[in-house]
Amino acid sequence: NNPNEIQGDAAAAQIVLHKFIESAAYSPSLTVTSEFGCASQQFNLPIAVGGIPDVDFTLTGVSAADPITFTNNSSVNSSTTVTDDFAQLVWNFDDGTTVPPVTSGFTNPLPHSYISPGKYDVNLTVTNVLGCRNTLTKLVVIVPQVNLDTDDNAYEATFNNNDWGYQFLAEDNSTSSWGWGNPQGPVIKLQDPSNNAWTTGLTSAFNAPERSALYSACFNIADLDRPIMTFSSFTHLGTGDGVVVEYSTDNLNVADEDKVWITLGSINQGLS
Repeated sequence: NNPNEIQGDAAAAQIVLHKFIESAAYSPSLTVTSEFGCASQQFNLPIAVGGIPDVDFTLTGVSAADPITFTNNSSVNSSTTVTDDFAQLVWNFDDGTTVPPVTSGFTNPLPHSYISPGKYDVNLTVTNVLGCRNTLTKLVVIVPQVNLDTDDNAYEATFNNNDWGYQFLAEDNSTSSWGWGNPQGPVIKLQDPSNNAWTTGLTSAFNAPERSALYSACFNIADLDRPIMTFSSFTHLGTGDGVVVEYSTDNLNVADEDKVWITLGSINQGLS
């Protein structure tokens, strides 16, 4: 062994960590000088530093009856001075299914079918060629679909034996108190324990800051000449509070902030 060479732990101590703050092509150099002042030749090692991918995706689709289509809108986000591109997309649809990693056709729409209504946290992990990785999770809400032209039972549907797969969400960081069952709150209370309903504060008091919505099934009324909707409701509201029935006909997901909701009717007026 040469006594002038660093051995073992001493060599490991010479490892230098450096964090590059921008994606670019770099050429780090190393020159070693001995304690006697002897300098080595400069050693250069060109490296390409990639950027952290910007991850985004969109989706269309509402119900369990149709495939939900996911589209990757991410960007590699690396400097033009380096050669980089997408290497792999990994989708997790939060329903227990296994999806093979996507290694080509990175912007091609990817359909996925959900069997059951519910809320799902869909995750997309993007890895670029240079090995940089990032991830994004979005909420997807799946409701059931009811075909009123073929399902006669849907006309007489009640909540006594089934919650019908309805979903609820809170807005503006509030907490949703929606629940299905036999209401036993201080105001809304059903004496018959066999009667069930969807209500806020199923067994609790009114939640004043709440701003939430209950989403019904997706109803297919394309073949009906005169569709009619009737339901029983009870409201007990504080000053400044309100409740409306809204509908939507676009194909954006319930959780999509760009989905367009239209209020049914006007205040103190019916609709025919």
